Amino acid sequence: AVEPDVSQRQYVWEDRLEDIRADRRRARSASTIPRRQGGVSWVFDHDADATVTTLLVEVTEVVEGVGEPTEEDARRDGFATSAGLHHALQTHYPGIEEATKIDIVRFRLIDGGRSR
Repeated sequence: AVEPDVSQRQYVWEDRLEDIRADRRRARSASTIPRRQGGVSWVFDHDADATVTTLLVEVTEVVEGVGEPTEEDARRDGFATSAGLHHALQTHYPGIEEATKIDIVRFRLIDGGRSR
């Protein structure tokens, strides 16, 4: 098993948690994600009840500077189409343009998480 590297900790939107646990998401597309392979702690804050869930994932591949995500990239990130992925990126990163290059991080779930 891969042990998490404490230096790789990232806060992730709460709405992504169940899709990652259910293996419906196997990639993330963004510009503020860990950039190296290995173990990562992803932290999900639950504002409604002030709890936190931490998942351990292994980053298996980092594809940097992608100009146009493919349909497969979008599906791995939990979207039906690349247009849906781009719309979500625009929501998360207001002002992002279609030509903005993104990084795609592929991962596998190591530990389904604990809430505290």
